[in-house]
Order: sequence, then C-alpha cells, then structure tokens
Amino acid sequence: MIKLKNILNEVVFGGSKSIKKYRIQQSHIKRAEDLLKNIRSVDGVIPHKDSKGLIMFVNYTNYGDRAKIKRALDGVNLTSNVTYRYDNDGRSTNAPRGIMGLGGANWMSFIKEGKMNERFEFEKGDEYQVQGKTNSMQEFVKHIKNLPEELGSIKVTNSTLSFTDSSHDVEFKKKFTSADKAKVIKIIRDLSIEFKKKKDPVYEYELRSFYGTLGKRTPAENNYYITMRTKAKDDFGAAMSRGDHGPLD
Repeated sequence: MIKLKNILNEVVFGGSKSIKKYRIQQSHIKRAEDLLKNIRSVDGVIPHKDSKGLIMFVNYTNYGDRAKIKRALDGVNLTSNVTYRYDNDGRSTNAPRGIMGLGGANWMSFIKEGKMNERFEFEKGDEYQVQGKTNSMQEFVKHIKNLPEELGSIKVTNSTLSFTDSSHDVEFKKKFTSADKAKVIKIIRDLSIEFKKKKDPVYEYELRSFYGTLGKRTPAENNYYITMRTKAKDDFGAAMSRGDHGPLD
C-alpha cells in the first residue's frame, strides 16, 4: 500500500532521495501551524520546493489577517537555526499554479534562509560594510573589533529578558573607541553565556542601521544597534504579534 507521505514526497520534492528534506520540512510546517493557530482564517500551510529552495505557502480567507500572518512567520526561528523570510503574497486570482492545495483563497509565501545569512566584508573608504548578521559569536566579535571609530552611535541591550525597553540599553556615541568595543564585546559574551545557561542559546547575532537596508552599504556615521536572537525571544515576539498577551497600552 502506498502511503500518503510517500505520494506527497514524490509530488513536492521529486522522489525518495529527498525524503530527509521532506521530513525536515514537515517539522517547519508543524511549527508554522502552531504559530498561526490563533488566526482563524488560515486554511493551511503548504510545503513546496523550486529553484528558490524550500518554500512555505500559507492559505487564508480573510485578507485583513495579512499583516498578522507576515509578523507571525517572517524571520521567526521555526527550528534550531532555521528561519523563513517573507517572499510574496496575493489573492486567489494570482496564486502560483501547479502547487497542490494552493488556490481559492489569499496566499503568502516564505522562503527558507540559509544557515549563514549576511557575511561581513569591508572596504576602505567613505563607506564600510557595517551591517550584517552571523550565527557565529566569534565572527561577530571580530567584526565589532574591526568597526571604524566614526560610527554615529551603537546600541546594545544588556538583558536576557524577552521584552525590554530603553532602560536595558547601553549606547555608545561619537567615537567608537577600543575601550567602547571591549565593553560591547563583554556584553555580547556575557549575555551569550547567560542565554546558554537558560537553555535558550543565541543562534544569530546582527548589527543593523536604524536607517539602512540590510545587505546595503551604509555610512559609518549612521546610528546602529545590535540584536541577539534566541528561540524564546522569537516565540515571545510571535505571541505579541498574535495578541496573546493583550494590548500594550
């Protein structure tokens, strides 16, 4: 007797050689379904694979839930070191064809990110590749050490709490000196240890500009901030997006 999962594997991933990827994708789908369970208009989460890589499609009936669905899944850690990013969305009239289970409703797609996202590269001159992210603390620390002194400011949160405000922030303004770098690196290392003790290890370190787009070169004089991502922090963010903890005001 042919099992349904084997039929789906043939259709979605093109053969038994891909069964491991199929099983891994199913854990991603289950996690996504859990994050979306309180959005009633969601009909289902559909796995797919094409030249872009692994993709999840979300079928939903109420277009008013579009923003909630995007917030719930975009960039959220579904399993260890695995995130999906928003790709595209639309109505039933422009849904991609040939994908089993997709159609007849609104849809949104999310693409699986690679294990290593943005690598750090530098260029001497007026602009540096200041922004970037990595899952290696050692690489991130090296990046901090190599940053130019001319940063407008750099801010890091000195807390392992899922919800923080400005009282938890440490900010360095004007010249980003060697002493400042040492302080930032100590915060990063200390927090990484604390998160690990809480069995919620950091899986991604990121440096972003308040003004620029990730992946684009930004002037060193911009203001920057550091984020450290963990599964519990992602889960809390998704819960807040769904309104599980009620309104903030």
